[in-house]
Amino acid sequence: MTSDETFYTLKAKGVTCRTDMGLYSSSSSSNILRFASVYGAPQQVKAIFSVIATFNEVILLKDDSQVRLARSYNSSLRFRGFSIGYGKQHGIIWDEKTGEDCIIWTSRDERLKALYNALSKRKVPFDKAWLPKLELLLGRGGFLSLLQGWGGIGGYECSWDDDAICDKIVKVLTNKVKRQALEKAAA
Repeated sequence: MTSDETFYTLKAKGVTCRTDMGLYSSSSSSNILRFASVYGAPQQVKAIFSVIATFNEVILLKDDSQVRLARSYNSSLRFRGFSIGYGKQHGIIWDEKTGEDCIIWTSRDERLKALYNALSKRKVPFDKAWLPKLELLLGRGGFLSLLQGWGGIGGYECSWDDDAICDKIVKVLTNKVKRQALEKAAA
């Protein structure tokens, strides 16, 4: 559970469950569910998963607003349920690709650490001191897209293209070197 103990509601086809955290990617046509933590009776939790697994929408009721969430047609969904006693269950629903093409953090302090861990697995040379600027560069270059979420969880959807990322870094570095040389020549 999240530290602020805030719960929202997921509704679908007459079934209602509580949710404390989740992530989705937002596009112009739909909101694609990437991860959700769901609580309720075992039948309710499994029903919410079944609704999503069969490409139907669920509605997230959050802060006086409604967000429609659906499954991507090219995704593989996974579910894991845990009994928490007294006829209640905690279920985790996630898109299998989330681990491959997403960076996820549970607090703002973990964001750069998660980015560092993700980049460390790539064939992209970088210095840890570059991370804040590299995050901006990758975001502006379309390599990182901010995921929407609730419950204190955040993340980026990543478009990994190591060669293009390296080209972008080199371009920025060579422009910086050229600027420094021009400033030195002008001085």
